[in-house]
Amino acid sequence: MTKLSRLCRTLVCVFVLSQPLCAKAGPERVASLNLCLDQMVLALIPRERIASLTYLAADPKVSVLANKVGDIALNRGLAEQLIPLKPDLILAGQFGASEAVSILRRLGYRVETLALPRTLADIRLYIHRMGRLLKAETQAESMLIDMDKHLAQVGKLIAGQEKIPALIYGPNGVTFGSDTLEHELLVLAGYENIAATLGITGYSYFPLERLVSVRPQRLVIDAYNKQNFSIAREYLYHPVLKKIIPAENYIVLPRAMSVCSAPFVSQLVEALVAQR
Repeated sequence: MTKLSRLCRTLVCVFVLSQPLCAKAGPERVASLNLCLDQMVLALIPRERIASLTYLAADPKVSVLANKVGDIALNRGLAEQLIPLKPDLILAGQFGASEAVSILRRLGYRVETLALPRTLADIRLYIHRMGRLLKAETQAESMLIDMDKHLAQVGKLIAGQEKIPALIYGPNGVTFGSDTLEHELLVLAGYENIAATLGITGYSYFPLERLVSVRPQRLVIDAYNKQNFSIAREYLYHPVLKKIIPAENYIVLPRAMSVCSAPFVSQLVEALVAQR
């Protein structure tokens, strides 16, 4: 075999052997079109691999990781804002930014859509899928291990304590029954979800008159609903609520955690426990 032949064979072997390593390399210019995905991306990969996040990612009122955004380019869900950035992976929610998703896909960009998790089991699948998409499996596994560790600690903390009847109340009088993440979080924190006890499944309108009749020991709302005015949130200021539920029996969840809870489940449960 000539020296040239040996050299060629060596180069071919080097190339072939290097392919699996290249295939495992993750996307280097990730863009997100959804606030919840923004926070997962920030939590799982370095900032230098992020091409763009939504403008909400930098708003501390709704984003827990707003302080990590820095100079990352922000978008408002428009395809023309992402194209100049040349992303190699675009993440979108199941329903939001649908026009941008359609345009970007037609132009040949890789766009992956993810549904918002509705249960703890969904969250586990959601985090695993994000890890695979971002080639950050180790980080995703660490996130799950940390979540399980904190939930186990909460379980020990409330073990043997009496369950407190509570009701989650959202804009327009919507509550959360069984088969929802909100129900699971309440139970994990040692509460009895009144809506589930009454046979409510999923999301359901809960009239103010019915709330008065059940008189929950705790009323769970999020900080955004408490602090911002709108017709949909007027129920929180109804005089009858002040009579039946003392101010100290309101449980106010941090808006930035409750809006996108997947990466922050254990912190939300801890916040619920702290206000028992």
